Amino acid sequence: MFIKILGSAAGGGFPQWNCNCANCHGVRNGTIQAQARTQS
Repeated sequence: MFIKILGSAAGGGFPQWNCNCANCHGVRNGTIQAQARTQS
């Protein structure tokens, strides 16, 4: 069995610095329940 992990490359934190999707925007503004994550 092989498992492919997506979205784990360098710069793969959340929220993305160059993204304004509903999730990234919401976590920046505190309007969704999510925890910011870094790539380290």
